[in-house]
Amino acid sequence: MHVTLLDLAFEGYRSEIHALLDEIDTFTQDIGNQALTEVVEGLTFNVDEPFLFVIVGEIKSGKSSFINALLGHEVCRVDAAPCTDTVQQLVYAEEEGLERTQENVRKIALKDEILHNISIVDTPGTNTLIAHHQTLTEKFIPHSDLIMFVFPAKNPHTRTAWDLLDMISDEWKKKVVFILQQADLASPAELDTNTASVRAYAQAHNIENPRIFAASALKEMQGDPQSGIPAIRRFIQETVTGGRGVRLKLASVLGTTTQVLDKIGATLDHQHTQIEADRETLATIGDRIRESRQRSSERVAELVRALLDQYDAAVHALSAQFEQGLTGRNLWRRATAVFSRDTSFGAWMEGLRLSFERSLETRFEETTRNSTQVFSAELAGLAHELFLELDRRRVNRPSHDDLFMNIGQMRLEVISGVRERLAAMLAPGAFLTTLTRNRGESYVSGGLFGGALLFIV
Repeated sequence: MHVTLLDLAFEGYRSEIHALLDEIDTFTQDIGNQALTEVVEGLTFNVDEPFLFVIVGEIKSGKSSFINALLGHEVCRVDAAPCTDTVQQLVYAEEEGLERTQENVRKIALKDEILHNISIVDTPGTNTLIAHHQTLTEKFIPHSDLIMFVFPAKNPHTRTAWDLLDMISDEWKKKVVFILQQADLASPAELDTNTASVRAYAQAHNIENPRIFAASALKEMQGDPQSGIPAIRRFIQETVTGGRGVRLKLASVLGTTTQVLDKIGATLDHQHTQIEADRETLATIGDRIRESRQRSSERVAELVRALLDQYDAAVHALSAQFEQGLTGRNLWRRATAVFSRDTSFGAWMEGLRLSFERSLETRFEETTRNSTQVFSAELAGLAHELFLELDRRRVNRPSHDDLFMNIGQMRLEVISGVRERLAAMLAPGAFLTTLTRNRGESYVSGGLFGGALLFIV
């Protein structure tokens, strides 16, 4: 027999909220925000958490039979020798099994679809619970959605059950209903009398308008519509699984979800604004670098022209020296100076070579030094501008409350890395040191003289 204790509207709303939370959970995992993921998972757990029903009653009051009849099939085993000292919680699981979670509590996992939405706590006799009430009142009562006190229809006068009601209702103010089970064993007169007694007892225990149901699990399992169980199911759907409390529960989850989405939205807006500002900064830096590259190209062209001019000047000076040395008198003197190294033609040529190289190196050194200083000053100015620009963009540091802290940290690391390199470039003499390191041992090679002499000839 298929039964449901859930309000269909509630089930539809819960499914929609669950789908929304799944999407948010995927998003928070994608952005790597563990704290937000835990919040969303907590909301999902809350909206998926089954309704908790606690069944209280004396031994042999028919609790297990009542649970089976309420759920529409046998979930609890009806034992001839029931356990008298253990609280049992029935929960859904793909793999059935038994687990003792703590002293006097055991969890029974059943692959039963109705337990997807409802978890049942089946208590031992109230005599035992009086001695071990702390387990029930600490672990289950605070989280329960409905507490059902089950009495034998012929004898609802068990004192221990009413003593237990005082312990759990005064502090927690939970929704409580009273079930006169095994109603098929009592006459109509007995049911009327005992219903009145239960109402009087409940009112004496500060429950002004107690809900009392007469029920017969046996008749329900036999298909008798007068079993009283359908009335209990309707009450549960109207007041527990589909009542105002459930709407408030879903509204609370949805409200928190909305806050999470608002926070994500605000952070995304902030990130978007920051990214747009970073793009503007990047465009500005790109423009300045392109301008600097153009100026650098012009400086290099000027330097090349200056070096060529210096080379031409050195060659013309060498040409004048060469022409002067080729006059008849000087040429004859060098040609006949066989025994004098200082005045021989070979010594003269070597002197010309050394003089040309010294002159050329001096000219090149002075020209490149002046150009390098100007070039270095311009690049240092550019680096300083970029350094200040990156410093302004570096102000927005990610905080521990930032939903996108990982992205913010990555952004800051990139900016800081570029900034540190610029800072190194701004160190005194950094450009000159780099250029000197890369120029080699000398600006000129031994082949300069040979090339110059060949050009003159």
